[in-house]
Amino acid sequence: ERAMRCSVAQSLKDALIIDSDLETWLAKHPTQALCSSIQCDWASRMDTALDGGSLEGPSQVLVERLASLSSATSSPLKRAQLIVELAQQRDCTQSLHDANSSQDHRWLRQLRLYCTDEPTDVVEGTSFLEQLIKGTTPLAVTCVARISSATLSYGYEYQGIGRRLIRTQLTDRCFATLASSLKWRLGGNPVGPAGTGKTESVRALGALCGRHVVVFNCDEAFDLGATGRLLRGLCRTGAWGCFDEFNRLDEGALSAVAQQLRFIQEGLLSKSSAVEISGRATPLVPTTAVFVTMNPGYAGRSPLPETLKRLFRTVAMAKPDSRAIATTTLYAHGFSEARARPLAHALVALFELCGSRLSSQSHYDWGLRALGPVLKTAGNLLNTTSEPNALLRAVRATVAPRLVQEDAQPFDELLRAAFREDALVQDDGSTQQEGTDALTDAISTDRLDKAFTEAAQARNVNSSPEWLAKARQLRSVL
Repeated sequence: ERAMRCSVAQSLKDALIIDSDLETWLAKHPTQALCSSIQCDWASRMDTALDGGSLEGPSQVLVERLASLSSATSSPLKRAQLIVELAQQRDCTQSLHDANSSQDHRWLRQLRLYCTDEPTDVVEGTSFLEQLIKGTTPLAVTCVARISSATLSYGYEYQGIGRRLIRTQLTDRCFATLASSLKWRLGGNPVGPAGTGKTESVRALGALCGRHVVVFNCDEAFDLGATGRLLRGLCRTGAWGCFDEFNRLDEGALSAVAQQLRFIQEGLLSKSSAVEISGRATPLVPTTAVFVTMNPGYAGRSPLPETLKRLFRTVAMAKPDSRAIATTTLYAHGFSEARARPLAHALVALFELCGSRLSSQSHYDWGLRALGPVLKTAGNLLNTTSEPNALLRAVRATVAPRLVQEDAQPFDELLRAAFREDALVQDDGSTQQEGTDALTDAISTDRLDKAFTEAAQARNVNSSPEWLAKARQLRSVL
């Protein structure tokens, strides 16, 4: 474990010197070090610029870096992660155009990373930070994360290349609330409807702070017998635990888990070195944190016990900004900035129209989660066709297989209404995607229809044109 942290710290220190040639810089360093160093560089530049009264310098640097990454061809995964991060920094910088101090509350509520050699007071305690940095083998760099009045120690946990959350004002507000709860040694409780990013926000905050986040799915099959072992593991390692849909547990299970969580939270509040879980004394690392997400709007959900409410700080997760998320996602996948915004807005408008105009089916989903596969497919298709055509073919390949017959024609009309002239582009059936789906072999439509017809005849099934079209659609989403 110490070797891992030393390696992560060394790679972060090496990446802090950002080359003017970003493609060379991308190739030399791992993704985690790249993203963390770009955040440290932005935070230090912004502090200096805000105190100087002009943000022209950071704004120009961000524009140049985004242009350089957009035109680059190497390291697509790293490049996409950095584009998402730089786009968020650009939007934040633009929103602070009238700020004139690094103590402006709009700036302080942003997540900021700093690499410093000065003694820093963190929520886990100065002695813990000194022990973390020095240890048996000293770390190459000291990194901290600051949000509002909270300063968190960087965990130096290896993160790899994961999906990077696109941050919006809702996400920033969630980050600020969770960081505030950690400052006061409390837990966090994101509350809101499904698909608003509750669990993903906890994961993203942990990744940005270099922490290991373990998510527990609280469903009917939740293993209470293993809960004690899992919680003891969290306490020993100092990881973050997120109990997803916590109020799905029945009252008996909820009470049992709540009692164990209360012991951990009270131990963190009192700065104890150990807590008792399931009758066994367990070492408590100060970086341990517990979060619970809840979806209170469904029948049969249990309320959070009163004993836990005072130990968790609640943040309401309302409707996410789907247009901003879709715009940044398309931009990160290679779409030009000029086309990403109108195409993303048209796509979100289409899904909103589908939710209100098409029939109600149990398998239909027109929310944020449904946008992800469409945007990913559009990015994969961009190398073979134009930007509007790529998105339209992605919509047809992803949405059409799920439509019932009565909604097929209305969907085409809504597609034309949302995209106007771009919707006249027809999918020729030769959609190609990178990945593991069935379309990677690019078999022609004629060969597919012949194979489907032979299979249908062998089973005495009538292979009508409609049946063949639905079979091709089903294959496109396997």
